[in-house]
Amino acid sequence: MKLYFGLILTICIACQPLGRIDNYEAENLPLSDSLYVNPKLENIVAPYRENLHEQMSIKIAYSESGINHSRTAIESEMGNWATDIVYSFGYEYMKQNNTDFDSINCFALMNRGGYRSSITTGNVTIGNIFEVMPFDNEIVVVKIEPRLVKHIINYLFQQNGQPVSNAQFLLSSNSGKMYINNKLYDYSKPVCVVTSDYLAKGGDNMSFLTDNLSYTPTGILVRDAIISYCKENEIISPPIGQKRIQFVK
Repeated sequence: MKLYFGLILTICIACQPLGRIDNYEAENLPLSDSLYVNPKLENIVAPYRENLHEQMSIKIAYSESGINHSRTAIESEMGNWATDIVYSFGYEYMKQNNTDFDSINCFALMNRGGYRSSITTGNVTIGNIFEVMPFDNEIVVVKIEPRLVKHIINYLFQQNGQPVSNAQFLLSSNSGKMYINNKLYDYSKPVCVVTSDYLAKGGDNMSFLTDNLSYTPTGILVRDAIISYCKENEIISPPIGQKRIQFVK
């Protein structure tokens, strides 16, 4: 009976005419260290905050020259470096777990907006990698038909490039070429694209990745792959002298 009464009351309230605010008063409350802190709440939160700070401060590598990030340049050190890691982890996963994997026609495609920070010269901490990749994006591999490669080429031209790995693109307004592992792609076979789950589902206007022949999640977060790479290599540096995206006449 109480349930029905509550439901009826809710309906009655919902059906009342909407009111109008004739006047209101507001007050700005500046945030500062002087704001009141509930001691009981602080006692609960403090240990977690200290543990988080301790974990984020763990050194996992050393950067000799820094790795610069740009959200406007055709290529950036961060885009190439991080996408190389994504490609490596996605490639190895498929090689070990998918017998239908075409290792020859495989490359990585990411978006520059997914990387959010540079890495400065010096010690690299777990916190630094969280700044680079704050999202819980998972590495996935999608297989797409040859016809969609033309969509990728057109997309890269319109976007003034995006981070890629194991591929080079020669782009122009009316044509384009893709090289995978330094060999010209001839549109005879499907390609495997290592990317993130966000992009594979059409994020950043990559709708061509949703029309796939297969979708393979790896269970590996992009951020975790980068952290693992840093721990394994200890000294990190960006790839040098690689023009992966080129605009031609």
